Amino acid sequence: MKQNIKTILLIFAIALGFTFHNFFSQFSKFSPMLLFLMLFFSFCSVDFKNIRFRKEYLLLLIYQVGVSILVYLLVRQYNEILAQGVMLCILAPTAVAAIVMSSMLGANVASVTSYSLLINLVISIVAPIYFSIMDVPDIVPFWLSVKRIILKIFPLLIVPMILVLSIKIVSKKLSFHLKKITILSFYIWIVSATILMGTTMNFMLKQGSGNYLIIILLIVSAFVLCIFQFLFGYYYGKRYKDERACAQYLGQKNTILAIWMAQTFLHPLSALAPAAYVLWQNFVNSFQLWKKK
Repeated sequence: MKQNIKTILLIFAIALGFTFHNFFSQFSKFSPMLLFLMLFFSFCSVDFKNIRFRKEYLLLLIYQVGVSILVYLLVRQYNEILAQGVMLCILAPTAVAAIVMSSMLGANVASVTSYSLLINLVISIVAPIYFSIMDVPDIVPFWLSVKRIILKIFPLLIVPMILVLSIKIVSKKLSFHLKKITILSFYIWIVSATILMGTTMNFMLKQGSGNYLIIILLIVSAFVLCIFQFLFGYYYGKRYKDERACAQYLGQKNTILAIWMAQTFLHPLSALAPAAYVLWQNFVNSFQLWKKK
């Protein structure tokens, strides 16, 4: 499929979810299943022999783990909710959809898969530690936090990978045919993006706390961080001739997980930052597809 058609479809999905958010938010319960299918078809085209730790990951890991808490400690002097929201936009691991986007942009899919697995594992350990030092009314025990986050992340990441690996071992013929229809991951992503946009808009419109300055700052901060992280990943990746993949590592976030973490462990209003990040990263993805044509 031509890139300009993909771009149009993505923009249409964003506009549809935005306009009819009440309708599409009803289907949010199907998002995990869609993400599972999306990853399954994406993994069908991955050469798992190329999944390994790469030296370019180190600085990106340091950025996500180190800068996120540093920014939190600085911003909390102004406002705790804003600090939590900003931290989540940096700390949130790479989205599973980044694997789909990477394949469309011609990036190294195995590299993005490797970093997704690594950063999701790291964040599942680091996030509970960070949450324990934050100003939240009910502190969840560390190991319970780790368990909850891992159960939220890894069924979607590991199970599709194991399933695809099993098929590759058991039936090379079936594996070959599945590889020919990996474009299905894009169409599933379009449906998923529409539902996510509707769910996000619904959530944002319901956050009428009256503190409009903080709401505006959360949305603007998400925009600034989204642009910065895509650009930082892109120009950093040029050193390793892997700029498109590195941009996806850092820029495309698992915002569903970030929103859930905010609502479960932090101040619920801080979830507005990753919710707004959904809007901005989808616009960036649309621009990337348009530019690649």
